[in-house]
Amino acid sequence: MTQSNGSADFVASMDELIKSLDEQEADGGEAVSFDVMFDADGAIAGFKMDVDNEGFYGVITTVGDDLVVDVKFDGGDDFTMTATGVIKNENGTQNGSIKVDSSSKNSDSGKSNNFSMVYTLKDVKTVDDVMSGTVSIEATAGEQTVGLVFTSNSTKDKTDLVFSSTLDGKSIFDIAFTLEQTDASDITVPTDAIAIDLETGDGADKYAATLDLEGFEAHIKDVLGEELFNSIMGSSRQAIDDVQTITDQTTAPKVVEGKKN
Repeated sequence: MTQSNGSADFVASMDELIKSLDEQEADGGEAVSFDVMFDADGAIAGFKMDVDNEGFYGVITTVGDDLVVDVKFDGGDDFTMTATGVIKNENGTQNGSIKVDSSSKNSDSGKSNNFSMVYTLKDVKTVDDVMSGTVSIEATAGEQTVGLVFTSNSTKDKTDLVFSSTLDGKSIFDIAFTLEQTDASDITVPTDAIAIDLETGDGADKYAATLDLEGFEAHIKDVLGEELFNSIMGSSRQAIDDVQTITDQTTAPKVVEGKKN
């Protein structure tokens, strides 16, 4: 297998490092092994390092047009992490997922903390510099699962985006954004639509009056639970108050007292 110049230089430097580690091991240090993996073109594809049966193994490379991820970190009883998955690329369209799992242990209580996340691409492609498809992230920590989904049905002449979020399968919010390029003479405004002038802001107050902010807040409180909601909002409001206090102190006029001779 042929190595590229950059890969060859890297291997040479690793040889020097391993030689140094071997000398330390001979003096009673820990046993260390280090391997470098190459792809068919001689480029570095991954690494493997062990220190007394603990260490890191990682391969992040492309096979054809597909992305392959295979990573593992073993920290013994204290922490482990894996990331595995394949993102396939067929004719410029990407599909697949990468899953990350980790587990750590509290040294005081001995309690394990587990975390899992799945990153997924579905029919993601770029045409005329416009991205379309769905990107989703689902993360689980303890007994709670949070989902985030971004979907684009955009084209060269139309922006069509949807953002959504869930907590344990319950919807937190959905936001849709659509912008279509057209000639002014082709615009047909619905009779119940509220037009907002982006230059002057005219119409913004009228639109704001239609927003059910209390209902939205009640929905978020129902999804998160009152205790968690109050904790988040309390921290946010305290941060705003702190910023306002600093601003007031900075902008307040200062009085300098002096002694009369």
